[in-house]
Amino acid sequence: MPRRPRAVLLFLHGFAEHRRRYRTYARWLQKKRFGFACIDLRGHGESGGRPGHIVRFEEYYQDLLVFLHWAREHLGKWKFFVGGHSLGSLITIRFFQTGLWQHPVQGLLLFAPFLGFFQRISLWQERLLHTCSEILPGLKMPAGIDPEFLTHNADAVMAYRFDPSIIRRPRARWLTEVLHHQKKALAQAPHLRVPMLLLMGLADRIVSVSRAEQFYQMLEAPKKWIGYRSMYHEILHEPRADLVFLDSRRWMKALI
Repeated sequence: MPRRPRAVLLFLHGFAEHRRRYRTYARWLQKKRFGFACIDLRGHGESGGRPGHIVRFEEYYQDLLVFLHWAREHLGKWKFFVGGHSLGSLITIRFFQTGLWQHPVQGLLLFAPFLGFFQRISLWQERLLHTCSEILPGLKMPAGIDPEFLTHNADAVMAYRFDPSIIRRPRARWLTEVLHHQKKALAQAPHLRVPMLLLMGLADRIVSVSRAEQFYQMLEAPKKWIGYRSMYHEILHEPRADLVFLDSRRWMKALI
């Protein structure tokens, strides 16, 4: 953390991964006098909980609420931004749609928000998934994540493949909870009142770009969309991630 940061970004990682994957972005921001803090969500990284499983999506709200209270207590004199990648963005969106946090936040940074799957789930598949979720909520399901489509950075792909902390398969209840809250995030998009920056790889083959565009169009709060034509899902790990770093810093700097 810089001695006197211009602001601090509180960050949530995506599904299956962990906070340590964002060290490069954190160090870059710190050189630009922006603080960065990230936690491992429950069931991920070094946090407790069953890997890839939740009973209710709202459990993630508690993780973010504890994180925000910690930041307010220990870093309270600095201005805050909240952001996340993929699942972290979905959690951020839903959390601020609930109105659980009443203290000032400068803005939300949403990197490749997980508002839908790239491979559309059909109605019969969703019904089958809900049945599995009710009968066997802890049943391991296919993740549908091909590491080759995470990023064009071959070193990052290799590191992901052999990272023992990566969750390989989500649980049935996790999937149904995520599907439910993706729909809620879209329906309640106009409820958000915090400035937002959406950054998206337009060649994303993990999450739905069109759902993110739909969400963006429904927003009534101050907003900005930046799309990167050839980038995959993990835009913070792409070979030209420096462009994403610069765009995020420029947007935050304009709001402080």
